[in-house]
Amino acid sequence: MQFERVLQGFQQRLKEASQLQAYLRENPFVIAIEVNSNIYTLRLSSDHEEFSKNSYSDEKVNLTIQGNEEVIERLLKGLDRLQKLERQKELTVQGNYSAILKAETIFYLNNALERP
Repeated sequence: MQFERVLQGFQQRLKEASQLQAYLRENPFVIAIEVNSNIYTLRLSSDHEEFSKNSYSDEKVNLTIQGNEEVIERLLKGLDRLQKLERQKELTVQGNYSAILKAETIFYLNNALERP
């Protein structure tokens, strides 16, 4: 339940993050986040953002992130960086380098207003 509140907070910040709108395109950028036995799918495009739980569609997933709840929460809250967590082997990330950089940028910009 706590993790889903973190996801809702992330999604709310996405809706308010005008700095991200120019970065996202019409074609969705899809991130699958695997936590414990749940899969959360994040679909981002210039006019839409959506989280769904335990659903994989035929849509192409650009990036898959696997990790424990605490580590993923730190990522979504902007307390840690995606590539740093991967280097420290706290997360497993599957996707090409371009997708990793795009996700890193999205996570960073989505939390930019939260930083002092």
